[in-house]
Amino acid sequence: MVKERNEHFVLYASVFNTFDLLCEQIGKEAACDYIRAIMEYGFDGVIPPRNNPAWLYGFEKDKISIDNAQARYEKSQVNGAKGGRKKAKIDMERLCRLKETTKMTWDEIANEFPPYSKRTLQRRYSDYIEQNGGCGDEVLNFDDEENATNATEP
Repeated sequence: MVKERNEHFVLYASVFNTFDLLCEQIGKEAACDYIRAIMEYGFDGVIPPRNNPAWLYGFEKDKISIDNAQARYEKSQVNGAKGGRKKAKIDMERLCRLKETTKMTWDEIANEFPPYSKRTLQRRYSDYIEQNGGCGDEVLNFDDEENATNATEP
């Protein structure tokens, strides 16, 4: 059975750097042999014979990188077919309380919610405010984040 040719594969900058060094220091023929071995492996799964100089130029580490990237891609395809990664469960009541009743920065708040990033918490907070018109029973006036005020205050 003939393996179907890959339409794409991940090629890291380190491969180009090796190719470039080979061009400069050994010659274009060696560089072409190396890049051909990489391309044949990436597209067709062909492993060069052990006496091929590509092995001396780092083919093995590049092969591992290509294999790992392909495995990540295949895993993401499977997970995507299942509907993607599950949305993080964040205690929005606690997040709102920390953001609205303390002087904590987003960095400090993020430290309270490992492993979520500051950006994830900001996005979820913003979405929550937009969908619910605020946190809890009160609606906040966000003219600027530094001076957020309760819209029900006189």
